[in-house]
Amino acid sequence: VNQAAASILGRAPDQVIGRNLATILTPASLAAVNERVRRAVAGERLPRVFEAEAVRAGGATVPLEGWARLIRDAAGKPVEHHGVYRDVTERKQAEAALRASEERYHSLVDNAQDGIATLTFDGVITSANHAFGVMAGWPTDELIGRHFADFVTPESLREMDQRTQRALAGERLSSVFEFTGLRRDGTTAPG
Repeated sequence: VNQAAASILGRAPDQVIGRNLATILTPASLAAVNERVRRAVAGERLPRVFEAEAVRAGGATVPLEGWARLIRDAAGKPVEHHGVYRDVTERKQAEAALRASEERYHSLVDNAQDGIATLTFDGVITSANHAFGVMAGWPTDELIGRHFADFVTPESLREMDQRTQRALAGERLSSVFEFTGLRRDGTTAPG
């Protein structure tokens, strides 16, 4: 074990060498690593990269990303298991922060009173909030995959197309504009 690996565990190298993995990994990670080793010994090709969780000297856990391979002797008998591990605490914290941010964003959009929809460049709806569905008179899940043109009067659609062409030509336009929406039942609504 090198100094970096020992530092991840909050120990000196001589406090790690000779210890059983059961004293270094969490029980779930130990079971997963043992299963990986069993499958590798059986000859199964496994992805080299995996995740585990180790227990530091004070009892705190640390998430690890590992690369490992089984070493066999000339007769093909497994003799060692070599691994390289790195602490991925910062990455895990960033992933958790991103998930929390996405949940806040979705909560804001889903609970907004304004209709909000995202579209592909050619106008296909990829997501819409509840308020958009109410305005359009459609269940929200039935909006996905439909073309935005289905929810706009032909006159407004022509105006929007012209606006798009002007923007593509480089004209700076306000991001706010009005159009007349077309509900599922054929009635119109300002948008």
